[in-house]
Amino acid sequence: MNGDGWRIGVDIGGTFADCVGIAPDGTRRRIKILTDGRVRTLATRVGDSTSIGTAHPQYALTALPPWAAPALVGMTAVAADGSERVVLDAYGANNCCVATIPWAGVPAGQNSLGRVDSLAKTDSPCFDLKSGEEAPVLAARLMSGTPPGMPLGALELRVGTTRGTNALLEGNTDPVAAFVNEGLDGLFAIGTQQRLGLFDLVPRLPPTVVRGVFSVRGRRGADGNITIALDEAHVRSEARRARAAGFRHAAVALLHAPRAPHDELQVATILHEEGFERVATSSGV
Repeated sequence: MNGDGWRIGVDIGGTFADCVGIAPDGTRRRIKILTDGRVRTLATRVGDSTSIGTAHPQYALTALPPWAAPALVGMTAVAADGSERVVLDAYGANNCCVATIPWAGVPAGQNSLGRVDSLAKTDSPCFDLKSGEEAPVLAARLMSGTPPGMPLGALELRVGTTRGTNALLEGNTDPVAAFVNEGLDGLFAIGTQQRLGLFDLVPRLPPTVVRGVFSVRGRRGADGNITIALDEAHVRSEARRARAAGFRHAAVALLHAPRAPHDELQVATILHEEGFERVATSSGV
């Protein structure tokens, strides 16, 4: 970056994404959106707008700062009942955004089925705004005031996430088959002897993504030279056994692979050929 564009950082958690931006003039902006690329806002009916030729309801969006208004035009508003409409106009006022949000082709206050608009039932309903893009891109649009469909200007976008950590802590991961050198199959069971309860009579092991261990016949020394040649037929047999057990993802960790990754790469190739969707190698990581 030469300092002429935006600098934006987005921290994506399990529910919310916290976003900080520094404008080219040094102004700092902050906003919190939902991880799945939506902005949830409180909407208070403030009147009707005739600026676009037809009277449409206007809502004050108290969760959005005034500088975000230009980015809202063209976004989709989703009501609590799932109904959608497009934001026709928006401007900043009194520390919030005021947006014109009509029902398409039907009178204000009704939806396409003739029921009363859920936004009209209360003075302060909630609804979501979305651009159809992932959270970091939506954040960049809101920060820079760029409407959907318009190209973003020069910017530096940095994204950090705890999604992987959250999935590990919650045990919400797909099972992984580990492929290690023959003779080292028991290392995952032995582990580091770290326990969740030091004095438990029956040890409880920490959660792990590895649910099955399979052997690779072959080995390299610390210098990277072959000590036992890779048995590709055996690898293929183990791969088929893992697939039959229901595994779709695999991790390959062979001795001294970072020095000589050839065997790991060959094992990964075989696993892909046998139908594994994702394969991670220790040398690649």
